[in-house]
Amino acid sequence: MAKRYKRRKPYKRNAEEKRIRDEEIRPFLKGLGWRVEVTHGNKFVKGFPDLYLMHPEHGQRWVDVKVEGDYEFTDAQREKWPIWHLFGTGIWIMTRGTHEQYRRLFQPPNMLDYWKDRYGDPFKTFDLDELLNTIVKDWE
Repeated sequence: MAKRYKRRKPYKRNAEEKRIRDEEIRPFLKGLGWRVEVTHGNKFVKGFPDLYLMHPEHGQRWVDVKVEGDYEFTDAQREKWPIWHLFGTGIWIMTRGTHEQYRRLFQPPNMLDYWKDRYGDPFKTFDLDELLNTIVKDWE
């Protein structure tokens, strides 16, 4: 059975992340030729980053929007993102729609720069067979 995550009540930080995403980052990136797809959270995509970016010259990026200095990773993000990283899928964190933030997309994924010590070791030992079985069960 797929792991269940606690449903969190909406809070102010979510509204600010949405504002940054919709009013700053999306228009900024679109102006630079990126296709910006917003992911929508539901029971099948918990823990997915907020945006999927595509560019004909620069490729693809998964981007999550956070409020600088006032952010948390969800339980699902703390579980999934290290696995994505181990499988070669990078996640970039952006906090504004600025050129400084944009330059981050051309450097290694910065998700670990935002990982808080209290989340524990992001690369705890995984049982690969158990991990693959969980992935298969999630799709059933």
